This record gives sequence, C-alpha cells and structure tokens, in this order.
Amino acid sequence: MNDYEYAHNVLNSPKVELSKKNQFERKITKIRIDRIKENPIKGNFDFEHLAKIHYAIFKDLYDHAGKLRDETDYWAKSFNDKETTIFAHASQAKKIIDDVAYNIKNKNYLIGYDKESFVKEFTEAFAQVNHAHPFVDGNGRSTRVLFSQLADNAGFDFDVSNIDKDEWDYANLKSGVHEKLRFFGLFEETYQPDTRLLHKLMKIAISEKK
Repeated sequence: MNDYEYAHNVLNSPKVELSKKNQFERKITKIRIDRIKENPIKGNFDFEHLAKIHYAIFKDLYDHAGKLRDETDYWAKSFNDKETTIFAHASQAKKIIDDVAYNIKNKNYLIGYDKESFVKEFTEAFAQVNHAHPFVDGNGRSTRVLFSQLADNAGFDFDVSNIDKDEWDYANLKSGVHEKLRFFGLFEETYQPDTRLLHKLMKIAISEKK
C-alpha cells in the first residue's frame, strides 16, 4: 500500500474519528497547497482551471477531486443555528465561474489596478465563485489558491491567515444568497448578496507586493 492509498483509506474509513480525519487531511492538503503556490497551475481562472487546482489538492484523498458536484434541489451550508448559505445549482456553477473568468480576462486580469480598485473587483469575483461552490468539499481552499494566483499575477499578495476564521466564514456567507431561520427550521427571510463585510476583510488580506 502506497502513501496515497493509505491516506484514502484513512479518510474514508468509518472506524477513524472525524477529528483525526480532519487533522490528517489538513496536513496533507496544506503541503499540496504550498507546492502549488511554488509552482502555480496555469489556466484562465475559469472552471477548468479551478477544477485542476481542486484535483491537485485532493487527488487520491477523495473520489470527487476535481469533479463538479451532482445536481441537487439546492446546495446549502449552515454557518450557525440561525443562518444558512444557499449556493448555486450545480448546473449553474460552471457558467458562473466561466463568466467571472471572462470578465476578469476583459479587465486584463486586473493587472495595473491600484489597490482600492483591485480589492473591489477581486472581492466581487471571489464572492461569485464562492456562491458557485462547484465541488462537494474543499471549495474554500481551492478558491483561495486560484485567487492567490490572480493576485500574484497582478502584483498583490492575498493572505487570509491573519483574519479570524469565523469572521471570514461569516463574510463569505453574507456575500452570497443566504437565509435566516425561524423556529422548526422554517425559512423566515431570504437575503441577497452583500459583499460589504467581505470587502472590508479583503482590504486586510490584500497587500501590494514590495
């Protein structure tokens, strides 16, 4: 059994505790992400590009690595007991990401923008790709790698390591379609994307290269 087979068996075994699986997976994927940053995966910042990054991070760990998630009525993720993010249908995800890539290309991949203009465009593009959420899992990590590469190409650094994780997650929730919950799990009200908090955090996460 090679290292990849061992890792796959650990992550898919019902006998291994979830916390241990998560620790094990995070160690492996961090090493891979660091390698990708050193040797970026080339592409046009479209779905195909993102899928290659996702595959490189999660290959041999999960069977869904690099694959568009199956269609469902909706795809949601609860942030807390009161709010839930509603992601795009799988049938829409690829088009959303490809449209973002098209817009980025038309803006010369944001090269030559001052920081204020760059952060604004970067935030809106990031929020849309986050809303697409094309994979079963690992969307956040693969999206951050993709956008780190976009920032690097434009002369900026993108680093969220100094941002509180809960605040970052909440900003991402607000930047897409989200719903607040009422008693008995019934939806009370649907809210449209609001990128203001995400934009505020992006100002901290993005810096001009020295």
